[in-house]
Amino acid sequence: MNHLYTQDQIDLHKETLVNALEKKFSKNPLLSQFSKCYLNSLSAKSLQYETVAHLHSFLSNQFNQFMMLLNHLINKN
Repeated sequence: MNHLYTQDQIDLHKETLVNALEKKFSKNPLLSQFSKCYLNSLSAKSLQYETVAHLHSFLSNQFNQFMMLLNHLINKN
């Protein structure tokens, strides 16, 4: 992609994504916390071309896989 964004625009985009996803995940506090931790580990620049819809789907899937793994580990013992 050949877009040139300023650092301020990139930072604002990340903040917008984080806020939008926080609202979408507000009914599930654990998913909300998982999402915040994941997004905080990424730089704003790495998220500059991401959309709320894509991240919502991706984070939901990652969270579900994480929970399935935890359930498997708990039930294994």
